[in-house]
Amino acid sequence: MEQLPQLPQLPLKKDRVKGQQYIRNGTIVTWNGTRLNCQHNRRKTECKYCDIKSTKKPPRNTHCVHLLKVSQCKKCRGGHMCIHDRRKSNCKKCGGSQICKHSKLRSQCRECGGSAFCIHDIRKAQCSKCGGTEVCQHNKRRRRCKECNKQCPHKLSLQKCNECNPLCKSPWCDSRVTSKEYKGYCLGCYIIIRT
Repeated sequence: MEQLPQLPQLPLKKDRVKGQQYIRNGTIVTWNGTRLNCQHNRRKTECKYCDIKSTKKPPRNTHCVHLLKVSQCKKCRGGHMCIHDRRKSNCKKCGGSQICKHSKLRSQCRECGGSAFCIHDIRKAQCSKCGGTEVCQHNKRRRRCKECNKQCPHKLSLQKCNECNPLCKSPWCDSRVTSKEYKGYCLGCYIIIRT
């Protein structure tokens, strides 16, 4: 039996703290402010890590051994996949529902007013005015920014190097350590261990 970390038992709803992990019936759960989630702070049926370990009869839309939803797994021949090994809705050959008259995905089509474009007629993720996710703090595309993609002495990107940017010491956590003051833990685990 695996050793559970020292966490408080699940209190009454009014006494729970949002984002706090608790022990409930011998398992780790996380309170998100409205419901109890798994230890990875996801719904248990949507968590690819917890769903595989589950010994109960799996609910609908569970994950397969390839850590994908069964309905979307090519190898398991999921129901959302067509004979061309694509999602049915996105397959041009099958006439998928998400393909527009210009033979593009509806969301990616400028002519159809796709949702991937902002009011500046730029992809939302790449628009610096809208605060796109692909734009770094230096107002450049993240993958092209020399300052953000500096290499460490091990010839790796700083974000991916386990020696320069190590993983959290907690066995149940897969986050990266963001500061040396947390003594080898990520912020979330450091708060839990400190209490």
